[in-house]
Amino acid sequence: MTRAVLIFGLVVTCLALGATPALAEGSITLNAPATTLGNGDDFATTILGDPWDMDKLQDIGWEENVSSISVADGVWSGRVTVTNPAAGVSGYVFPLFQGFAGAWPVGQIGANYPIDTSRYTQLSYRMYVSDRSNGNHAVYWTHEVDWPDGSDFFARADTTPNGWKIYSFDMTADNGQGTHQSGSWQSGPVYGLRIDPNPARSDYDLKVDWVRLTDPSTSPRYTITWNFSGLSDTSAAQIYVDTDAQGYDGDAVASVLVGQRRYELPTCILPGGDYYLYLRSGDVVSNYGQRLRINNPPTLRWDLTAMGQDYATTELGNPWDMSDRTDLTNLGDVFLNDPELYGLRQLYDWRFEDGVFSATADSNFAFENYSPLKQSDVQLWPNIDSGRPVDTGRYRYLVVRIKVDDPLNRTRSELVQDGWIGRVVWWNQDIGVDGFVTDEIVYHKGWNTYVIDLAARDRPAGYDPGRPMPPWRDMGTVRYMRYDPLEVSTDTRFHVDEMRLLSQPTADQILRLYLGVGDSDGQPLDLTYYYDTDGAGFDGIPLMPVSGAWAGAQAVEQEGVAGRRTYLPIVPQRAAVGLSPIPEDSGLTLREVSLRMGSVPRGTYFIYACASDGIAETCHYLPVPVTVSHP
Repeated sequence: MTRAVLIFGLVVTCLALGATPALAEGSITLNAPATTLGNGDDFATTILGDPWDMDKLQDIGWEENVSSISVADGVWSGRVTVTNPAAGVSGYVFPLFQGFAGAWPVGQIGANYPIDTSRYTQLSYRMYVSDRSNGNHAVYWTHEVDWPDGSDFFARADTTPNGWKIYSFDMTADNGQGTHQSGSWQSGPVYGLRIDPNPARSDYDLKVDWVRLTDPSTSPRYTITWNFSGLSDTSAAQIYVDTDAQGYDGDAVASVLVGQRRYELPTCILPGGDYYLYLRSGDVVSNYGQRLRINNPPTLRWDLTAMGQDYATTELGNPWDMSDRTDLTNLGDVFLNDPELYGLRQLYDWRFEDGVFSATADSNFAFENYSPLKQSDVQLWPNIDSGRPVDTGRYRYLVVRIKVDDPLNRTRSELVQDGWIGRVVWWNQDIGVDGFVTDEIVYHKGWNTYVIDLAARDRPAGYDPGRPMPPWRDMGTVRYMRYDPLEVSTDTRFHVDEMRLLSQPTADQILRLYLGVGDSDGQPLDLTYYYDTDGAGFDGIPLMPVSGAWAGAQAVEQEGVAGRRTYLPIVPQRAAVGLSPIPEDSGLTLREVSLRMGSVPRGTYFIYACASDGIAETCHYLPVPVTVSHP
């Protein structure tokens, strides 16, 4: 196999622009009433089911030239240091990474979840930059599954003070200064969104508190007014938000003229929380307003690791849970007793312990025997009974939970360039006859679960038309499968918790799924469920129990965590026992959802759930379609 090759983007360096407004003297009296409001439709919350609240490393989809990365107390932190000059002279981060055109589309990347730019147009984020010398800031985006090339971007002056700032941009407006703008946000879907905190600096501390990309048409407006004296109507002022109403150490969110006497703050630019507003014009500072409470909307995320039937559990009665050697064919006696077959595993120091398989990838064997590059070709063959081969018309999604050790603390791009990737291979006769090799599956650090749609592409990106390579959907059955977990140039330890090969969700009378439910305000939630035919617009039909009453009208209270409550439909008879979700540190409460499907006509549908806390409602689609079939 060949190692992943990354193509990195262009960094535009801008000149510092702008001037400091003149100071003024006088007084400002602010009227900002106490109220509670929502904050509208956020892309990451609604589409990804995972707000960019920086509670985990993966809330930044990709970072470049950023080292020593950590997450603590809802803040993503790192040090901008150029370790990959090919990627530019500074560092940057992707809230939404587009993925690589030559990689298999896995996870929460733009290739799977492009931004609807007719809907999501307001970008805001809170960011810490320790050194804003040269005073530049830029935002890039790409309308293709490819690295931003400078066709679509804006850059602007971003001067002192150093430290925290809130940035807010109407992406349909001209946000660049001078000639530092190109392209259009709304010329098509956006697959990748990148922020360059200071493209003129190469050594500074970077922190991200949160990122929001919202639909401003759904945002409530918080109206404040003020009176003033001793200032001219044309005096410039900034509106600040603070979280504790003391110290006047908040973040600026808007610039106004004092003579406006009124401002409507779109609450969508801020995450949930308590805020107190004040105005500053030069040395003149107003009083604090009363508390503005922005409600945290509910969070919903479907768990895809148990959405269908599992091949090994259903067909073999022995799941690939990494409990012993029977889960991996190439650790069977035939393979272990024949030294000539070592090349079909290329791993050593392996063990099964507490349901986890651990081994070290051998980086030398392939190079010494057949590869022009020094890299591992380590292989795991999940057990498939040739008498009960995999029905590719039924089973489709490979789930792998894996962790790779990195004792050198390298950046993610260094790791991926060195082969921190996986692949899936399948065949019946021989790999060279009827085998298929997927493109790379790119890893994050730490434990992660990857749901791999084996039918996502009919051909890999580097397909050689002279070689037969039947896609998953055309195979009919598969007798042999490999998961190649690493292609590294140094021996590397890896750990696999379990593997699953799941069917597309199907239902007759009852559909059984798992849904992660959360509300950081601790409010009780009402949940309702729907199905529609296109997976867009949240304009579906309520799911009904057999009695015909709306499922959301008859509910049973389930105990949550931290005082939360969720409401699920009553199901008199339980669905058959099946898989449980693979545990993840998501901060959500996982609930089994059993939905009545008997009255739904036969066909293929998209299921979604909606959760309301009485102030805000969040709806979220199950990312895969469900087939309803009534025998």
